[in-house]
Amino acid sequence: MPGRCFYIGRLDFTKQILKQKESNKKKSKVRARVEHVFGAQDAMGGHFVRTIGLLRAQVKIGMMNLAYNMIRLVQLLRRDMRMTG
Repeated sequence: MPGRCFYIGRLDFTKQILKQKESNKKKSKVRARVEHVFGAQDAMGGHFVRTIGLLRAQVKIGMMNLAYNMIRLVQLLRRDMRMTG
C-alpha cells in the first residue's frame, strides 16, 4: 500500500548504511582522481580551446595531456625516491 511505512530492523539498517558507505568510498576515490586531472588541465590552459580546425584542437589537447602526464611522472618518481631512499 502506498504511503505505509514498514519497520526495518536496526541491524538491517546498519548493514545498508555500511554498504552505502563502502560504495561511496569507491566512487569518491575515482571522482577525486578525475577531478584532480581536470583541475590541473584547467590551470594549464583551461577547457576552452581557441584554434581553427579540429586537427589543431586535437593536437593542442593532446599536448596538454602529454604535459600533464610528464609532470605527473616527475611527481611520482620523486615520491618513490623518497620512499625508497
